[in-house]
Amino acid sequence: MSDNNLKEVWLFAMDQLKNEYKLQGEEKEKEFTLWFNMNYIEDNIDTIKVSVPNQFMWNSMKSKGNVDKVIEKIKEISGLPHIEIIPEIKNEKIFSEKSEEKEPENLSEKPKKEEKKQKYDYEQSDSKEIKNNTLNENFTFDNFITGEGSSSNFAYKVALAVAENPGTKTNPILLYGGVGLGKTHLMQAIGNRIYEKYGTSKKICYIQAESFLNEFTNSLLTKTADKFKNKYRKLDVLLIDDIQFLQGKEGIQQELFYVFEALHKNKAQMVFTCDRPLKEIEKMEERLVSRLGSGMSLDLQPPNFETRKAIIYKKLENEGKTLS
Repeated sequence: MSDNNLKEVWLFAMDQLKNEYKLQGEEKEKEFTLWFNMNYIEDNIDTIKVSVPNQFMWNSMKSKGNVDKVIEKIKEISGLPHIEIIPEIKNEKIFSEKSEEKEPENLSEKPKKEEKKQKYDYEQSDSKEIKNNTLNENFTFDNFITGEGSSSNFAYKVALAVAENPGTKTNPILLYGGVGLGKTHLMQAIGNRIYEKYGTSKKICYIQAESFLNEFTNSLLTKTADKFKNKYRKLDVLLIDDIQFLQGKEGIQQELFYVFEALHKNKAQMVFTCDRPLKEIEKMEERLVSRLGSGMSLDLQPPNFETRKAIIYKKLENEGKTLS
């Protein structure tokens, strides 16, 4: 059923709930032990299967709202809009036998194994912090084809001006439009041009919104949130692709707001892409929408026939191929 993608989130959520109950006193801690008697088995995208001792226990945990508490905690940590927990019911005898089978294990070693499995190498993230060639080298201004008088031509000129003087002109830039219109190309062209001019003296980071969320979640799981904040709040250039992915995810939206505030104060250049205008994104904090749209929003429209033809010729030239 699963690749265990949510196992660490489950463990972290249960640990957080346990600590919350523990802080309320010994009786509450005992209540947690009794009425949160669920053990992770596997997951599939947004469904987590857990084992429980018996049907009575599952019904009781549901009626007390404890299953919902776990769901809400997982949604808070992961940013997922929907989570479902389904039980695998064990009868009392089988459950007891399994507990007895596990008893002989060396319990002192068990936490170490868990700790090793949960350990997340913060530096091994999906983000692309510029060194020499971490951005796609083909995404340059020279390779970007524009049509005279088109929206892409205007966006090209604005992006080029920003790349020449990052943080001093329009900031932030929001590029929006449908798939395949050049949003990511222009965004990375900005990063490539800045790197050409400044090298590693400028801290440049390109990352997709989904990867940004995953990295944030893992920083919470491994208690390295400060490291995450220091990394993103001290950049010179931040490029985030497909911010519409963050809709409905309050935790990461709040963190992006604070990242934005810190970078804007330091006059760091920011560029974002989206598949639609900001006002059409549902469940996005108003203050974040206000910040993202405070610079210049560039609408990329589909190119006309002549421009499409020029794009094909350019691609053929780059590939060293021909067409009839």
